Amino acid sequence: MTWMMAGLPLLGGKLPWIHSYEQAIGKARAEHRMVYVFIDAEGCPYCARMLHHVLESKDVARNLKPYVLLRLKIHSPDAKKYFPKARFTPTSYFLNSEGKILIDFAGYANEEFFFWDMSAAERIVEQAKKEGK
Repeated sequence: MTWMMAGLPLLGGKLPWIHSYEQAIGKARAEHRMVYVFIDAEGCPYCARMLHHVLESKDVARNLKPYVLLRLKIHSPDAKKYFPKARFTPTSYFLNSEGKILIDFAGYANEEFFFWDMSAAERIVEQAKKEGK
């Protein structure tokens, strides 16, 4: 599983976010990668805390490296169009390479909870591969 991979270079604290759904899904399809979506809002203290203390932590950043990372503001056109159920910030989604939502959760998540959801999404993808979907 991705979250158990070791030896990958760190992202240096700053994550390579894409800010367009179409660009992120295009990249994910072309590279056969999963997508992690982080929806936040200006001035949201829990968004900032999750971004800086969880997502940019050494272990999480290392394990997000295989993902295409999409960051949207809650009131952006892409968030409204592709994630209309996102009502609170932060909200996170794990998508397959085709943009299908596998796991979603609203609110701040510590590293343990984040890894739990990440591994659940990866298991869904692996099961679909086994079933030829």
